[in-house]
Amino acid sequence: MPEIGQLYGAPMGVIHRGDLQQILLGAVQQSGGRIFTSRTVLGVDEAFYPRVLVRNNKNGKKVWLRADVVIAADGIQSTVRRQIGQMEKGSHHETPVATGDSAYRLLIPRERVQHDAALLAMLDQNVAMRYMGPGGHIMAYPVKQNSLYNIVLLHPTSTDTATETTMDTGGSPWTTQGSRTEMLHFYRNWSPAIRAWLSYADQDLLEWTLQTAAPLPHWARNSVALIGDACHPMLPYVAQGAANAIEDAAVLMTAFTLTSDVILALRVYEAVRKTRAEVIAASASSTGRSLHLPDGSEQHERDEAIRNAGKGLHTGAEDTSDKWRDPSWQDFMWGVDVMRETVENWEALTAMVDDGSFHSASKL
Repeated sequence: MPEIGQLYGAPMGVIHRGDLQQILLGAVQQSGGRIFTSRTVLGVDEAFYPRVLVRNNKNGKKVWLRADVVIAADGIQSTVRRQIGQMEKGSHHETPVATGDSAYRLLIPRERVQHDAALLAMLDQNVAMRYMGPGGHIMAYPVKQNSLYNIVLLHPTSTDTATETTMDTGGSPWTTQGSRTEMLHFYRNWSPAIRAWLSYADQDLLEWTLQTAAPLPHWARNSVALIGDACHPMLPYVAQGAANAIEDAAVLMTAFTLTSDVILALRVYEAVRKTRAEVIAASASSTGRSLHLPDGSEQHERDEAIRNAGKGLHTGAEDTSDKWRDPSWQDFMWGVDVMRETVENWEALTAMVDDGSFHSASKL
C-alpha cells in the first residue's frame, strides 16, 4: 500500500519484535535506566502510590520498589490491570475472555527456502500479503532485512488448545504446544504459496489463544497507569496493537514534558488516548468477521469489493467492515499526530481533567 505513505506522510512499516525491543533497551541503557529481570510483579500500592511489590524468582524474596510513577506494560494478563479493575464496585472488567480464535506465529529463515525460487522472490519483496479463507486469515511479510519470513495464521481454537494450556502467573490461558499436523490440515486448501511456506515450518510450534477484555472505567489511578494491551488489548485483525502502544508512549512522553505533576500528566494521557484506542480495539470484531467469512454470497461480495478497490473502482456500496479498506477508517487510524494534538490542546485537556471529566470521550 505505497499510497498510504504518500497520503499520510510516512510509509507503512513492519519490524521484528526483537529488533524493536533492542531499540527500546538501547534507549533505556543510554538514559541510565536500570532493568531488573527474573522478577514477578505481585501488585502495586493499594492507594496507587508509586510503589510496586515484586518477587525475586531466583531467591523468592519480595521487596517494594519505589518510584515517581508506575507504568504497567504487562499485557492483557496484567496484574495491575486486575487491581485497577477491582477498584470498581461489581466490576469484572479485569477478566480476559477467549475469542474462539488462535494464532500460529512462524518465522521461516532464508536458508530454508534458498532452493525455492518462488518463495525467495516473495522474501525479497517488501510486500505484506493478506490471505482470507473460511474461518481464518493469514498475514505474511519479510522482516530483519529480508532474512526471515514472518507468518501469522489465524484459525478457530481447537478443543485441545482451549483445555491444554500453559498457565501464566495470573492463572489464565496463554499459550499451548501447537500441532504441525493440525496446522497443515486446516490450511490444506489455501494458496499454494502458503502451503509451500508451511512445509518449511518447524516441527515444534506454539499456538496463541486470542483473548479480549471489556474496557476499563479508568486507565490511571493516582500515580499508576496502564499502557498498551494492559489497558486496550487489541486482536490482530486490524494490526494496530504495537502502533497504539507506541501512541500511548508518545502521549505519556509529551505530557511529562509539559508538566511535572504526575497525576495531571496521567489524567491527560488517559483523556487523549482512551476513547481512540478503545474504538480501534473494538473495530477488530467486524474486521475479523469479514476476513473469516465462509464460502458463499457474502464472501463473493467481499472479494469483488477488494478487486474493484484494486482497480480504483468504487460502487458506492463498499463493505466497510474490513477496516483496512475503509478510507474514513484509514484517516482515523493513520491521519492523527497524537503528540502534536496533545501539545496544541494542552490547556483544554488540563481544564477537562481538572473538572473530573477526564475519563469521558476524548476530544481528539
